[in-house]
Amino acid sequence: MNTLTSLVALVVVVAYAAAVSGKDTIIFNGSQFKGKHQLAASQPSAESKPAVDSAKQSPDAEDGFLVSSPMLSLALNLDRCKSGSTSADCSFGNSVFSPLSIASTLTMLLAGTNGTCYDQLRKALGYADGLDDKQINAAYQHIMNRTKKLDREQGSAITLNVANSLFSKSEMKMEFLRTANRFFASNAYHFSSAASLTITANQWVANKTNNRIKNIIGSVAPDTQLIVANVVYLNANWADPFLAELTTLQDFHVSPTETVQVAMMSDIGEVFYVDDKDLGLKMIGKPYAGEQLAMYLIVPTDNQGVKSLKNLEARLSDVIIRDLMDRMTAKTVSLAIPKFRIRQKLSLKNRLREMGVLALFSADDANLSRMISKPGVAVDDVVHQTFIEVTESGTEAAAATVANPTRTGPTRSFQANQPFMFFIMDVPTRSVIFSGRVTRPEFS
Repeated sequence: MNTLTSLVALVVVVAYAAAVSGKDTIIFNGSQFKGKHQLAASQPSAESKPAVDSAKQSPDAEDGFLVSSPMLSLALNLDRCKSGSTSADCSFGNSVFSPLSIASTLTMLLAGTNGTCYDQLRKALGYADGLDDKQINAAYQHIMNRTKKLDREQGSAITLNVANSLFSKSEMKMEFLRTANRFFASNAYHFSSAASLTITANQWVANKTNNRIKNIIGSVAPDTQLIVANVVYLNANWADPFLAELTTLQDFHVSPTETVQVAMMSDIGEVFYVDDKDLGLKMIGKPYAGEQLAMYLIVPTDNQGVKSLKNLEARLSDVIIRDLMDRMTAKTVSLAIPKFRIRQKLSLKNRLREMGVLALFSADDANLSRMISKPGVAVDDVVHQTFIEVTESGTEAAAATVANPTRTGPTRSFQANQPFMFFIMDVPTRSVIFSGRVTRPEFS
């Protein structure tokens, strides 16, 4: 009898002012793995032992552009349901995802799959036929190295951590371990029982969340084989913060017949800007400290609220968004952006199935033979949980100490007073760290 694998991918986004975090976790054979954000480095328990030493940087690491477009496409596909979808989690409300966390975790899983399972997952991830596995993996290695560099160079203004870990009871194949370690900076720890695996995985989560989450995994099935965890944590100051005293209650037009009062942040500042009359949109990019990361916001120019955004999203693609970014120029813009906070937890299993990932979830068809020797291993579910909060300064500590310089008059206006989309990207590689939409700003 085949033993089902349980995969739980968990992303948690936490933001104080303009900070976000994410976590993806893969769990095999029935356990659950939850958590918040990574705030502190951690060491595994004394019982565990590294299966592979820390990897050296690859001298031939490919540029992150190789996977940035597929990552953006994945973000768009996950956040909109296929026509005629029957998924219970398909809706058009507030949402937030971490495409970087989801894509990097599924790509690390891809390195362990074979046959139809590999083909379907790779197609859903959107990797071009001309790219081989080494190029794809090296692109993620490049992104991992960039996150370390950004975290190091920006000091307290930017905290950006990405961490991966494998907790295994079954013997894992050495080639997969080398790949996970070299390209995804993932260490692997071997255990003799599911109980010891659970204890150490819980400790890892607690340490990565600064003890905010403890004992997140309860009892697990004795045949639990493997937990694969990915953590992304971003806490970033705006390069040019909003002044809190300029935030006022203003109307937000959910639809032509529904208006709600929201806390609207206002400013006149220089941002990346483009508008497109044919598409019916305006787009800005507001940088974080160091101007290596930015939040891009897209608002329809048609004033039909949710209907306008839904119609716009249906027309957008990764190619169109990249073209818009190519056309952006620095402009002095009068800004109005609502403070917002989004919490979301949903299963991605049905959405991935709609994208053609079927074999991965079938005990009969799943093929993880490049990762693990144990037969009959399949994926049960992918759960994605997020939290994001956007406020004036990016961090509470910086809000009282930053003053706006004198500005010239605005040449453009960007009023996010109706439903809009957002992306948080690494500007040089255009890797999408977080993405989502706001249809009804909430801040409570």
